[in-house]
Amino acid sequence: MLRLLSFLLLFSVFNPISASVSEPMKTQIIAQCQRQDKPIIKSLRFARGSIGTTIQDKIAVCTTHDYLFSARAGQKIDVRLLTGDQTSFTVYSPSQLIYEADGVQSWSGRLPETGEYRLVIGTDVTANYTLEVTIR
Repeated sequence: MLRLLSFLLLFSVFNPISASVSEPMKTQIIAQCQRQDKPIIKSLRFARGSIGTTIQDKIAVCTTHDYLFSARAGQKIDVRLLTGDQTSFTVYSPSQLIYEADGVQSWSGRLPETGEYRLVIGTDVTANYTLEVTIR
């Protein structure tokens, strides 16, 4: 048995098996980031007197879109991200990750503290998206 395993190991080293990889798969393999995603900082702005905003944008692979906004403890927030399956968001309060809003495309909840929040959109592919945010 040991002899067979040794033979197979040597055979695979000197005669690598070639596999056909489809073009979409090649693109996904090449598109993997070599290090941490590069954050692109953006402000989440509301029109005067408005409780909501809608943003349409495009995110590239190996980047994040980090939306900063101020809010008060107890305010209700509704967030929807309209995009493909490989793009999602995470919300951070001034002091921590909000676990219910980690890696999702839709979330509603009460904000736990007053201060600057960060809504981070991440993706595994370049994607167009629409972000809808309402704070009351």
